[in-house]
Amino acid sequence: MTKYRDSIFKLPMFSKWMIMVSGPQMINEIRSASDDYLSGVEAFRETFHIDLTLGVEPFQNQFHIEVVKLPLTRNIGFRLADIQDEIVTAFNVNIRLQGNEWTTVIAYSTIIDIVCRTSNRMFVGLPLCRNPDYLRLNKQLTIDVIKAAHILKFFPSFLRPTVARLLPYVNRGVQRGYKHLKPLFNDRLKQDACLGKDWPERPNDAISWIIEYSNPEQSNAQRIRTMVLSMLLINFTAIHTTTMALTHVLYDLATRPEYVQPMRDEVEVMIQEEGWSKSAIGKMRKLDSFIKESLRLSNFFFFTMQRKVMKDFTFSNGVTIPAGNTIAAPIITHVDPVHILDHKVSHS
Repeated sequence: MTKYRDSIFKLPMFSKWMIMVSGPQMINEIRSASDDYLSGVEAFRETFHIDLTLGVEPFQNQFHIEVVKLPLTRNIGFRLADIQDEIVTAFNVNIRLQGNEWTTVIAYSTIIDIVCRTSNRMFVGLPLCRNPDYLRLNKQLTIDVIKAAHILKFFPSFLRPTVARLLPYVNRGVQRGYKHLKPLFNDRLKQDACLGKDWPERPNDAISWIIEYSNPEQSNAQRIRTMVLSMLLINFTAIHTTTMALTHVLYDLATRPEYVQPMRDEVEVMIQEEGWSKSAIGKMRKLDSFIKESLRLSNFFFFTMQRKVMKDFTFSNGVTIPAGNTIAAPIITHVDPVHILDHKVSHS
């Protein structure tokens, strides 16, 4: 940590070098750089070879990014009642308590089911968000794509498209997703055509938002394929990362039980005052602080903020990173005592 603090160094990966950038100043410059210079989307595509496994369509039409940034984020508050209902239902299904007896729970597999169901309550709604095959598909597809990406790294770039076609499990997952999602998109498009895009009972879900941001000039078949892949990609990015974060939060809470009651008291007060609302959750400062601290200390990745350098990029200290490289920030910065106060002190 001391040797490379606030500097730039190279880390050997399996198929390339990763340029690591440390120090608050340069990390902030990465964060604020435009996609024309440092592209997170391109780094994501290159790391997971999504264009070779899921399909190229989501990268030719990147509207799913706008869907997540705009309508999905803005509508969390409006959909909070549905989200709460699904969380309660999912907990009751996955954690069957018997009076005051202790119940053994496998954390990750339990939480991923709860997260997958709850996320898809907002994405696709009932009843699909509770469909066992659809849930298994979205939980497994991320694992299959990552496995395929690791296999593809063994081959030179010119062979990867051919090898990707020989990996059947990702394509099988896409076809299963197509079976579940195509009827939803077809029905919604037909209703929009008959009733207009603002018909009174139009569901406020990701099916509607993806349709709104998709390209209407595509053929119907190509448009639906692109929308299905976009929905699978949104699930890909949402489910496992959220599950890992929540699992670590619960592990940290289990090892620090002294924080349980203060946070529980805060939650109860906010709910009594404002009910289950986005505003109430925003005022749960102790809960927010605990989650942020858990995320800071839970290093389940070695680095973060991956960016593909699209054009030569020069930092304020004069160091230039040539185009074509991939840069990232080391996660260990989160625990560097030079930049972070002792977490035990900050907790108090």
